[in-house]
Amino acid sequence: MDSRHDVLVVGAGIGGLTAAALLAKRGLSVLVVERNCQPGGSCGAFRRRGLTLDLGAAMLFGFGERGFNPHRFVMNELEEDIDVYRHEAMYRLWYDGEPVVFWPEPGRFFGELAKLFPGTIGQLEAFYHELEGLYEAVMSANSVFLSPSETPREELARGLFRHPVQEARLLGLMSRNAAHLMRKHIKDEGIWRFFNKLTSTYTYTTVEETPALVAVTMFLENHVGGSYYPAGSPMMLSARLEKALEKFGGSIRYGSTVSRILIEDGKAVGVELETGERLGAGEVVYDGTVWNLYEKLLPPGLVPADVLKKTRYLVPSFPSSVLYGAVENSALPADAFPVEMMAGNPERIDENDVTLYLSSLEDPSLAPTSTSSFMLIGPTSKAWPSPFSAEYGGEGYRRMKEEETARMLGLVGKCFPSFPRGITFRELGTPSTVERYLLKNGGAVAGPKACMGQELMNRQHAATFVPGLYMCGESTVMGTGTPAVTISGISAADVVLRARGLPEYRNRPAERQRVHIIPRSRPGNRPSDPRFMDAALCQWCETSPCRKVCPADIDIMGIMRRLEATNVDGARKRLVETDARFPFCAACAGRPCLAACSRGSFAESVPIPAILEALAGPA
Repeated sequence: MDSRHDVLVVGAGIGGLTAAALLAKRGLSVLVVERNCQPGGSCGAFRRRGLTLDLGAAMLFGFGERGFNPHRFVMNELEEDIDVYRHEAMYRLWYDGEPVVFWPEPGRFFGELAKLFPGTIGQLEAFYHELEGLYEAVMSANSVFLSPSETPREELARGLFRHPVQEARLLGLMSRNAAHLMRKHIKDEGIWRFFNKLTSTYTYTTVEETPALVAVTMFLENHVGGSYYPAGSPMMLSARLEKALEKFGGSIRYGSTVSRILIEDGKAVGVELETGERLGAGEVVYDGTVWNLYEKLLPPGLVPADVLKKTRYLVPSFPSSVLYGAVENSALPADAFPVEMMAGNPERIDENDVTLYLSSLEDPSLAPTSTSSFMLIGPTSKAWPSPFSAEYGGEGYRRMKEEETARMLGLVGKCFPSFPRGITFRELGTPSTVERYLLKNGGAVAGPKACMGQELMNRQHAATFVPGLYMCGESTVMGTGTPAVTISGISAADVVLRARGLPEYRNRPAERQRVHIIPRSRPGNRPSDPRFMDAALCQWCETSPCRKVCPADIDIMGIMRRLEATNVDGARKRLVETDARFPFCAACAGRPCLAACSRGSFAESVPIPAILEALAGPA
């Protein structure tokens, strides 16, 4: 082996980063291996000409003081502060041409529905009253932030002893769907169709397909814990996890693709990279899809036939197209919400459903003055080429992209007629793009569908059939969504700690609350040191033109991104790793990084030498 660590984590999504940071805090030597140039996976961002664009996740739960709040728990445990905006309303849904605002106050929300379905408030109140009782039971049962598959039997037994009626009721719901919960109270057929749309916005499932326990949290969390957006983009959540990992002695290798999991004597002992380099470890945690793990990364013949069959029969979530861009503020309605959902067909779930995220309405730093950044996402039924095929990138593919862009903008134009004309920049990510960058098979953005038959305990557990090999992410028990994926990371960390006889993580009173809810438009998650403020001008270029011309091969983008996220120690460590001869910038002839900086094509270049010299100087 070229190197050895206690734990290797494959993939720097927030599940993998959560597991890695928590394990590093317990004193283990942890290395994360990530094929891309920055952390976060779907919970990330990228930049284009001064725009900061959400990569995927843009409406996050789990930060509230009450309710389902694993993000708050993790930030408290890792002692990392994060600024977030709380949405005034979760979103506005354009349902059959009529707007319905999802206010956090239940009565106000019921009033919105009563406009569409007169005389139904009594049905809704009775339904939500039952949900509230179940929600409290679900939250009580999961207060340890551990997936049920990894919760020790003695803890389950204690829960059953303390709350026998609630626990028995929850167990009875394990094999039930959301329709089972609704049937007793909801008689209006129109509301049934509406809730089909509500479940589809979360998991692309109908109420018949949606597991009851998933629906309980889905329907209630907005009204209890609220929905949020991290200041500076969701990348800041991922960056906080990266910062904690590095603070506790762990490290990340970006631009490194794992080609296979190494197995010796039936146990996972490390990974091999595409370059042929081998990295050893006591345990391996995989943060990716179950399809890639069992069908591509493990040796042929190792996976039992029944496991392989079950994996292949898993139904994926819908593949999605994502349109990123900027739009003039004058093209938006004056009352636009940060999240606008357009339900094209109230009768069924199809590609006419799109969601428009306007995150810069809450955080103006994401876009230049008088414009808004946007992300438009929705399912697609086209047969898109594999990103590893000859068709990818060809003329036919480019034509498909133009047709898809026009189709998606046409759907938005039905609600916001001026929107398509106000666009100043756009870039489409197809299911092929999703698979290329995130390795989500077929562009299925949420992994295996969170539906009956493949819900909760029927999904992959944190512990795989291979000793020493663990898993987190959307394919595992908790399913999709940033809070669920975070719990999968906590669970993976706990089973590794359990195997090593080390203390596991459980919910406990925090000495200090690390999640700070800030007012709309107030800047947040910014460097406190004025010397590093300009690091936020970095465009996070994937090709790193500044590094290519740097005589010392300094990881400039990685350093700037860390400084922007207040990770000064991590940035300084990265500087030392890439240039042992520092200070080098002061003696660099011509300072070619300034000429190569991509920001120079539309504004002043990032003052790279000044920032690096300040970083190399006294703290």
